[in-house]
Amino acid sequence: MTTELKGKSIILRPLKKSDVPSIFKYTKFPDISRYTFVPSPNTVENIQRFIRKTHLSARKGTDYVFGIVPHNSDEVVGTLDIHGISAVHKKAGIGYWLAKKYRGRGIMPEAVGLVLKFCFNELKLHRVHAGTLLDNTASQKLLKKCGFTHEGTHRNFYRHRGRIKNVHMYAITIEDYRAMQRKK
Repeated sequence: MTTELKGKSIILRPLKKSDVPSIFKYTKFPDISRYTFVPSPNTVENIQRFIRKTHLSARKGTDYVFGIVPHNSDEVVGTLDIHGISAVHKKAGIGYWLAKKYRGRGIMPEAVGLVLKFCFNELKLHRVHAGTLLDNTASQKLLKKCGFTHEGTHRNFYRHRGRIKNVHMYAITIEDYRAMQRKK
């Protein structure tokens, strides 16, 4: 995948081998693994394997994983993925994480906005969804801020850290997205 999405303060780009040290540095903290599927404790080997897998998935068109890189850096400080892309049903899910020291700067709303634009304009999707663990209020606020609607709670939806968990499900449709763009 060679797709780069450029924003005002960040670039979303494919992951590369040279990103291993920064991804390792930021994913080793429990606040990342608490709500994500990033392995904890993580290893350099797992990250290298993950990056190779992202390239294969992107070539197949089933998933895209973007590294979040601030304009003033070359360091990946988070990722945002589009997963489970269904060409038949015109839908996909998203997932993300951001290093703690970069939170509260508007990076994640910008990243989600760039990915939604890509999903609706380039991939021609009609729906994008995201699930959050019940106590992940920061992610729930982010999704609402980005135009997602809470659709309900899915019981026994994810296996996370060895336990089956419930999730709040959020989604945005192409109609919601277009209405939001008209208001800007």
